[in-house]
Amino acid sequence: MNKTDLIKMVAEKANKPTKEVAEIIDSFFKELSQNLREKDVSIKDFGTFKKIIQPARIARNPATGEPVEVPEKEVVKFKPSKNVLNMKWL
Repeated sequence: MNKTDLIKMVAEKANKPTKEVAEIIDSFFKELSQNLREKDVSIKDFGTFKKIIQPARIARNPATGEPVEVPEKEVVKFKPSKNVLNMKWL
């Protein structure tokens, strides 16, 4: 599923115009991204988004086998709640 599919699905189920749903979903993702810069984002009965810092490491170029230095980077991890995995909230 991609963002367009999500918008269409929500618009159909909510009986709302796709443009209105697209604005809401865009706002949701924007707020989620902005809040992740400062703290974890936990959505009840869905899961938790956490920003973590992966330390710098040495990797290998698969084509040449040469060692390559990979710099430290920020990534987002998602841990689903038990309710999502068991689909109890549906």
